Amino acid sequence: MPLRIAAAAARRQPLPDMLVQTMRQVKETLGPGPVDLACLFFSVHYEDEGETLIEALCDQLQPRSVIGCSTEGVIGPEHEYENEPALVVWAARFPAGTRVHDLVIDANRMAAAQEASDWRSLFPDLSPEDQPSFLLLADPFSTPIHSLLTAINQSFPDASVHGGMVSGAEAPGQASLISDQGVQREGLVGVALTGPLRVASLVSQGCRPIGKPWVITKSDRNIMYQIGGQKPLEVLMQTFEESPPDIQRMMQQGILLGRVIKEEQERFGRGDFLIRNLVDKDDQSGALAVNDLLRPGITIQFHVRDAATAHEDLENLAQKQQAEPPRGALLFSCNGRGLRLFERKDHDIGVLKQCWGDAPIAGMFCAGELGPIGGKNFIHGFTASVACFHEADGGESMV
Repeated sequence: MPLRIAAAAARRQPLPDMLVQTMRQVKETLGPGPVDLACLFFSVHYEDEGETLIEALCDQLQPRSVIGCSTEGVIGPEHEYENEPALVVWAARFPAGTRVHDLVIDANRMAAAQEASDWRSLFPDLSPEDQPSFLLLADPFSTPIHSLLTAINQSFPDASVHGGMVSGAEAPGQASLISDQGVQREGLVGVALTGPLRVASLVSQGCRPIGKPWVITKSDRNIMYQIGGQKPLEVLMQTFEESPPDIQRMMQQGILLGRVIKEEQERFGRGDFLIRNLVDKDDQSGALAVNDLLRPGITIQFHVRDAATAHEDLENLAQKQQAEPPRGALLFSCNGRGLRLFERKDHDIGVLKQCWGDAPIAGMFCAGELGPIGGKNFIHGFTASVACFHEADGGESMV
């Protein structure tokens, strides 16, 4: 059985009408019979309608697995719906032999996990040889996402993780996460996919390196005291002074720090760094604080982000897959993108559609995006992370 995917969205209508419209479109594309996985992303206007949404999905699509969540904005398959009533349905029939492992993980179990074996027990049906592809949707208030991703990276070295943290929830217990087990307000829902299916990765951090790379020579946890034997703040000011006016304007809007993922490379460019925010500075010591753990010996480089750079980065990465566009995709974009970053509406979905044609795409705006960089899985910010679905053929991920 070949891989088949469909997606449909609706907006600003009574909820029953939107469900009928989207389910009908999906069934018309896929034909009769159950689907292997159904994903539903719905705006916060419907965060209390989880049971109704699950019932409609199960009745109309007969999915073997269901995941979904509330969100600040939904995406696809043609448009991005920011801060308005909307929902999008994405459904797939996978090649014969593909297994869909349901993951519904309670927040208390994650909070109680101390040892590596505790985290490993959260995935009892998986082994490293399965090389699983994870799709995870998580409540930001109750999910220790850094610990979870570390556990996955250690237990499943060849696994990819895509997904995001629920956006639009302003307090604990407000997020709505759905699965075929019902509605939950904390923890996470997701699936792990194994078998004859390839989930390639596109992770666009949308940043441009500036200046030159430096090696951290003195640090403590998240604070850099010296890079290349110099005070980081002085290096940063020197970088600003030596930059052309357009880069200086970008730096005035915000400066980020990229740390190299693979130190064995001789040269570093865009895509070789994990991007993190600078969160504080100390004028007296010249130290800079970052929202990440650092250590001496790590190579870093300052970065800037603007709409033009973010557009160029996403377009370049999507064009690399034009020779073999995905059969469908799930897009997880930061809620700081969209109209908060770009001047035109539908930016991220528009770039992907321009490059990949009619590939059915759906997704959500996130409060933190999950995706692999340099062979490891991280949580990102201001990023577009895309899970690209292909028939299994041994190809490589485009990260």
